[in-house]
Amino acid sequence: MLCRMFNFLMMTVFTIELGGVKRVVICGYEIVHEILCKSANVSSNRKADSMPKHHSEIAEATPGIFWAEYPHWKTLRSFALSTLREEGMGKSHLEPRIMHEIHAYIDHFITPHVGQPINLSDSIMLATANVMSSMIHGHRKDYTDAFFKLWMKQFRVSLEATTKAAIARNIPFAAYFPGDFTGVKADIKAGEVTIPEAMRQVEAHKANLDPNNLVTYIDKFLYHAQEKKDDENLFTDGNAGMSMLQLYAAGTETTSTALTWAMLYMCAHPDVQVKVQEEIDNVLGTNEVRYQDRFTLPYTEAVILETLRLGNIVPMALPHTLEEEYTIDGEIHLIVILQTLPAGCELMINMASILWDEEVFEEPNKFKPERYLNGDVTLKKTRTLAFGTGRRACLGEGLARMELSLFFTTFMQRFKVSLPTGHIPNLDGVCSIVNAPAKFTVIFTER
Repeated sequence: MLCRMFNFLMMTVFTIELGGVKRVVICGYEIVHEILCKSANVSSNRKADSMPKHHSEIAEATPGIFWAEYPHWKTLRSFALSTLREEGMGKSHLEPRIMHEIHAYIDHFITPHVGQPINLSDSIMLATANVMSSMIHGHRKDYTDAFFKLWMKQFRVSLEATTKAAIARNIPFAAYFPGDFTGVKADIKAGEVTIPEAMRQVEAHKANLDPNNLVTYIDKFLYHAQEKKDDENLFTDGNAGMSMLQLYAAGTETTSTALTWAMLYMCAHPDVQVKVQEEIDNVLGTNEVRYQDRFTLPYTEAVILETLRLGNIVPMALPHTLEEEYTIDGEIHLIVILQTLPAGCELMINMASILWDEEVFEEPNKFKPERYLNGDVTLKKTRTLAFGTGRRACLGEGLARMELSLFFTTFMQRFKVSLPTGHIPNLDGVCSIVNAPAKFTVIFTER
């Protein structure tokens, strides 16, 4: 509801006061692009105190990549990006790992239950987590591993609890509400599982570190700490663990949520599903899907783009902090904007105002993949900023796009998806940090 309210007010800049703190909401592509891209030097910072108190206390000591302040963030992000690219992110030699995971997922979760309703959202998260695990640790986990399933479950619990805590931090008396209204208790309990396990894994890598055989992200992080000059004290064990958790969160939840939306949209729009499958049959037949096939599957690619647009996976980007006073001076969709933003103010970026902009996307609340095949296609693709924009945009975008393409195309090649008889698709997302579909079950039928 909050996301839709912001969307109603899109193409403007306005200030809201929550819990006595003023925050500036930025809406519309032109203004977001001006502030985050053209003026990135003053808008790319992020403060730990933008988070709920129990998170900010941790983030101040071990911010990882997400919550590091701008100068430190540049160093950590540059290292993460170059290392993940070495591990194959966005490159063709990562494909075999992803395809192996897709086949393992199908064999374990789908094939034994063909024709039966299954809960997709919980299981698909394990698959996307395994792709990330292969890059961070050099190996995947078994789907029967009880601790792996618990660890991933606590990630989701923490995400949901953090959403509650982020809202509650703006209500001064929220801590006195009965139960766990603020989500802090659930978040702390989840952290008692995820954080110690992350540090245990760091210690395991550290104990077996071989400078002549640095094959994983964590190995390279720890080696960098030992061998390189680290005057800023960034490459600590704590930051290694926190960066690992953040990479899992970024590379797991958003991708699995997008895949879940894609399956739900195919159930809700069987005519679109038929077109996708006809295109795949005509172009690929039964040949194994490759990432480069997206160039010869324009309709399938359009469906993925429309899923990212309408699904609006991250409605509000993580906050930014202005380093200095900034004046917006321009005209947005015939609305004259002249507003000075104070230094240090927190910026909330309304991504829904871009993805659901009716000036660019006709009937933005409808699922219409053909919009990416007709008209100004370049403009529409440019405005489909599902992974953010500016210097703080998602560093795993290349990996996410590859996973989405390979998973979705393989699923459509091999299965028809539908809802159980009598079930009506609920296309209203559960709006939080990640906008996910409400819980549903899907039936996979072999084609």
